[in-house]
Amino acid sequence: MISYDENINTNAILIEDYDGNGVPEIAYPYGNIVKFFEFRQTSLFAPTLISAKSIDDTSVQIKFLGLGSKHYIYRGTAENNIALFDSTNLMDYIDTRVTLGSSYYYQIGSISGNNSAKSKVFVVYHHSPARFVSSSIKTDRSVEVKYSSKVKKEIDDPSKIYLITGGEKVPLSSYTPSGENSFLLTFPRKFSPGGNMVITGDLWIIMVLPFQKILSVSAIPLNRENNNFILRILQFLIIIQLQLLLILKLIWQPRQ
Repeated sequence: MISYDENINTNAILIEDYDGNGVPEIAYPYGNIVKFFEFRQTSLFAPTLISAKSIDDTSVQIKFLGLGSKHYIYRGTAENNIALFDSTNLMDYIDTRVTLGSSYYYQIGSISGNNSAKSKVFVVYHHSPARFVSSSIKTDRSVEVKYSSKVKKEIDDPSKIYLITGGEKVPLSSYTPSGENSFLLTFPRKFSPGGNMVITGDLWIIMVLPFQKILSVSAIPLNRENNNFILRILQFLIIIQLQLLLILKLIWQPRQ
């Protein structure tokens, strides 16, 4: 790429697709500010990889961005031995022809009209994803979540983790690895007496706290095919049920 602008003197230019439309923006520093520009497309941009990971024992999921009308998936067992494997019109591809414990090299090619482009080669090691084991409350605003095996130190999308307490949705404040297979999730608000729920994408951690005493902590793994409408209905019903359990617990608690 060759680019020129007056009063720009830099040997490094940031190029990134921040708005997710498949056309990279180019950043130029102007004094104390940075401006981003999208240039008219003269050729097809190479597909941009978003994520590639094992989602269960039998599948690898690849998500990417591409401007082409059709996308070709290349796969091989070595970086220099990749061949056409499949094609798709979507930008979310699931490979079910995989074996546990094997590494696969992928490349994505896109075609639009007479233009074509390929992504960089990337590798995925197919393994059994870590599964939820247990959860426990550590402080009045943090909960520890443990998994069956070692997990990454970084969470892919922290925005999918939040607390529902007092009928409000509270975003995650911070997360800290508390071991090779566990995270400590901390929120900006204290857990409320009654029903609290920590949502971690595909898991609901349900906590019932009558005042300062923990009544119960449990978790419900969710099926990824469930849609948001069903989840909201279930969430509402569970909160109502937890509140009723709390009331019954307090009513039948022996008086001191």
